Amino acid sequence: MALEAPEIVAAVAMLAPALDPEAERYFALGKLAEWKLTEWMVPFSFRVAQIEKRFHAAALRPLVGQWKNIQVAVLMLHGSKDKLVPYAPNVAFAQKHFSNTQFTLHRVVGKGHVFPMQETEMVKKVLLGQLNQPLLPADSLRIKD
Repeated sequence: MALEAPEIVAAVAMLAPALDPEAERYFALGKLAEWKLTEWMVPFSFRVAQIEKRFHAAALRPLVGQWKNIQVAVLMLHGSKDKLVPYAPNVAFAQKHFSNTQFTLHRVVGKGHVFPMQETEMVKKVLLGQLNQPLLPADSLRIKD
């Protein structure tokens, strides 16, 4: 939305986002979800996730050059122990591509990919806390633990 209709977006909040198309991780179990002979062995939610993963990297590639065009505050919450969407490459990607925005990284120490569902009160506190923060000057970066 921040790219398509920037006039109606005041800020962007991302929870454990997979941004880097080259850092997309695939798991051996995922192949079981795709094969007709074995898909019955895999829970439906995992099959849906595998289909999403297959198309996700391709959908991200056209956006790579556009992230820099976002001109509103960008908040990224990411678990430092995320094994599904690896912390280091996605944070590095965000730091590189959001350099012309007001970017804040909130590292969720010791948590994995599902922290938004496990730590709902913390997520609410961070998001609501950002409402009272002044906007940062362009080309700035804050990292909070």
